Amino acid sequence: MPRVSSGLILDMFDRSRRLRNRVLEAWDPPRATDRLKSFLDGLPTVRTIEDQLIARDTTSFTGARQVQFTVAGAVFDMGNRTLEVFNVNRHSIEEELGVDLIYLNDAFDAWTLVQYKLLEGDFRTKDGIYRVDPAFDEALKKMDRFRTDEPDDWHIKHGHSSYRLCGDGFYFKLCRRMQVEPLSSELLPGMYLPRLFVEAALADSTFSGPRDGRIISPKNVARHLTNTLFADLVRDGWIGTRGTSSSQLRAFLTESLGDRRSLVLGRSRPRGVRVDPEATLDALGLSD
Repeated sequence: MPRVSSGLILDMFDRSRRLRNRVLEAWDPPRATDRLKSFLDGLPTVRTIEDQLIARDTTSFTGARQVQFTVAGAVFDMGNRTLEVFNVNRHSIEEELGVDLIYLNDAFDAWTLVQYKLLEGDFRTKDGIYRVDPAFDEALKKMDRFRTDEPDDWHIKHGHSSYRLCGDGFYFKLCRRMQVEPLSSELLPGMYLPRLFVEAALADSTFSGPRDGRIISPKNVARHLTNTLFADLVRDGWIGTRGTSSSQLRAFLTESLGDRRSLVLGRSRPRGVRVDPEATLDALGLSD
């Protein structure tokens, strides 16, 4: 799943999708004797050392002018724009219970957070279902608490750059379970659903399952955001938070990592802004 999240982040940065294709197709799993701590371990010359950020030599990818690797992630430089990507965890991949994605679009000061959930069955035939469980309810409660403490309060006087179609920032992606092909550059098909949409849906009787359970599926959702549409909306600043600082997100992310979830973090910087991976992790309290 971190591999898919990294691919989505690359699409949020590069509209052409070529960077995602070239990076993911270059992925090569480490030797069987190596312990895989992060998907980024499979990228050439990258090895993750937990809780440290040490610059590595610069190497090149076709299609990106420069790629500077660190042990915690990678920094892509294209056309005077930069993208920082990190995989942060406190456990081995086998011990993790899930993955969250967080993306900061510096140009619009917009944070977008995505929590991944696995469907049972085949999403492509609309037979896949997700059975809402206590962990899902708890995730919603944490998002609600954050939004209660930090409400989305936008006014016209705040300016057009902070206008959003939705300024909440929280999303779920429901996707089917599948075996990852090492050389595939494709993203997992699935449904992106806004937090508020999910809460409204679960209050509807059509989402009730047998034995008083609740079920989310392509059939009862009827509409959702696709990989392409979601990446475009994030890249162009149409969705994501506004007026939310990194310090406000620190406690939320720390709690997520404490729940044995991996975090894939991306930050795109506008033209002419110096890249600073250490500052990004420090601001979110992820470098200690």
